[in-house]
Amino acid sequence: MQFVQTVADLANRPQNIEFLQNAGVMSLLRPLMLDVVPGIQQTAALALSRLADHSYDLAEAVVNEDILPQLVHSLASQNSVVDAGAIPLLVLCLREPEMALKRIAASTLSDISKHTAELAQAVVDTGAIAHLAQMILNPDAKLKRQVFSALSQISKHSVGLAEMVIEAEIFPAALACLKDPDEYVRKNVTTLMREVVKQTPEGVLQLAQCLSEETEHHIKAATVWAIGQIGHHTPEHAKAVATANLLPKLLELYTEAGSSEDLQVKSKEALKSILQKCTYLPGLESLLYDAPSNILKHVVCQFSKVLPHDSKARRLFVTSGGLKKVQEIDAGPGSPLQEYINAINSCFPEEIVSSEEGLLMRLCFAAFEQYKKSRMEFVQTVAQLAAKPQNIEFLQNAGVMSLLRPLMLDVVPGIQQTAALALSRLADHSYDLAEAVVNEDILPQLVNSLASQNRFYKKAAASVLRAVAKHSPGLSQAVVECGGVDALVLCLEEFDPGVKEAAAWTLGIIAQHNAMLSQSVVDAGAIPLLVLCLREPEMALKRNAASTLSDISKHTAELAQAVVDTGAIAHLAQMILNPDAKLKSKEALKSILQKCTYLPGLESLLYDAPSNILKHVVCQFSKVLPHDSKARRLFVTSGGLKKVQEIDAEPGSPLQEYINAINSCFPEEIVRYYSPGYSEVLLERLESFQPA
Repeated sequence: MQFVQTVADLANRPQNIEFLQNAGVMSLLRPLMLDVVPGIQQTAALALSRLADHSYDLAEAVVNEDILPQLVHSLASQNSVVDAGAIPLLVLCLREPEMALKRIAASTLSDISKHTAELAQAVVDTGAIAHLAQMILNPDAKLKRQVFSALSQISKHSVGLAEMVIEAEIFPAALACLKDPDEYVRKNVTTLMREVVKQTPEGVLQLAQCLSEETEHHIKAATVWAIGQIGHHTPEHAKAVATANLLPKLLELYTEAGSSEDLQVKSKEALKSILQKCTYLPGLESLLYDAPSNILKHVVCQFSKVLPHDSKARRLFVTSGGLKKVQEIDAGPGSPLQEYINAINSCFPEEIVSSEEGLLMRLCFAAFEQYKKSRMEFVQTVAQLAAKPQNIEFLQNAGVMSLLRPLMLDVVPGIQQTAALALSRLADHSYDLAEAVVNEDILPQLVNSLASQNRFYKKAAASVLRAVAKHSPGLSQAVVECGGVDALVLCLEEFDPGVKEAAAWTLGIIAQHNAMLSQSVVDAGAIPLLVLCLREPEMALKRNAASTLSDISKHTAELAQAVVDTGAIAHLAQMILNPDAKLKSKEALKSILQKCTYLPGLESLLYDAPSNILKHVVCQFSKVLPHDSKARRLFVTSGGLKKVQEIDAEPGSPLQEYINAINSCFPEEIVRYYSPGYSEVLLERLESFQPA
């Protein structure tokens, strides 16, 4: 004890440091960090802290002597009466050697970390951050001072170290400490946040998240105060706050009637302090419209400082409407606010600012509006002309296709969708015009923008794809290759039935050409969504979905089976009962059944299908069974043959002929055995039989 006390006393004086270093005192103190007497451990840590604080070399020596792991171990292994929750004994606990040891250990880590990133990284590598983070909510104020100091010293060196501190999830607990009665705890918390934000904006984002999720006003007030402390530090810090969109939030908390008085005061102070440093004008511009006069003057002041030195900012200030808004501000003559407005106005030509000659600006805006109106009138006229066949040649010769192409990317949604409508009408007219749409590379830009557009555009875009695809398999393949089928399948998932109807119709047009194109539609996942469309209440959607399923299945047995496997037959059979959907659903069922040769998939229909569909089902059995012995055996054992014998078919009808064809595939005694009433015949023969 006497030795470590002497070393600690000597280390407190700079003139003794060199002597202690030459005497190799560091290696002598190392084993005393593990002494069984807490007082010796504590004093040894104090001596180390004073030595490490003196210079880079001594701090590095602490690292090289492997003392850091022992320090971190002591942080975790010490126990405290306060940790047991004995609040009345809090003052006594602050005097306990174990608590003092924790304080000094945290202080030592702070002193080591402050010198270089390498030393801070060495501290981090020992797992110190996790142990420090656990002590943030410890009631001991002196301990918390040292904990926040150590975390600050670690964070200040690099982005990586700052992010490691953030990953320890210290911010919620640190925010609670902003209400700590100890002034130095509050200051050290703010310093920590500032050091983190210097390195990475993640710190500000954490505060923004806390502010949006927290409901307690006193915690919100503490968070706002922390944001203010960060934002007023440098213009870069203020920009980090602004880019996190916190300025409008602070303004909202200040002006909201439901905010507590403390929250309003802190929000106002934070806003003012941040605004005085913020030179990031895009983050300030929204405040020109919403801020009360006592905040507005600080906003306008910042514009008056930045605009004279930034030509790009001046241009943006005009085009965004900022300059116009400044002219509308009612400022008292001679007031600071009016002086700031005058300073802003002096950055622009007089004719732009002057209320009399502001006509130039109004003319600019009017020209833009007129240009938009002209574009809209143009596409509407083309769309109307394209609806009449006699106008098509004139439009084609005028090169209207190349004029419509850029309007597909117009900033006005109405112009985009009308341009798409005009294109669909042109492409619908002839193969040559549809091919021109492909050659102009319009399809890729149409498909790429489809997901982000409104329902009107999606319907118009689907009509363009449909108009192109209908002319030939080659043009349909062009639609497939540009991603059109995938985009249309996504449209089948829309809520709007009109969009789904347009998509289903177009997919049917593509699928009708050949098996390869149908397979592309199947591979995109269209069939399950089309079956869902059969269950929708809109009759037009039902009809288009049924027709498309028919177009898919008509080419091969495999495609038909893919439709059957999704349960489409049952839904189509139900649709036949509806007079409005009867024709399409009946045609679809016939088309699917005529190609389906997978008998297990059809067998359930023998039991459920109405008579007008049943004959097509039985027909398929009559085609397949004569050529497949395995299918015949399965047909008997599954009960299919028995069910066919139970069907009530009119003599001479096609259905009866199909049943006869099936029966001819089996021995006569098998057919009789499964015929209705045969068991009674056998019983009668049994009764009349006379044994020999």
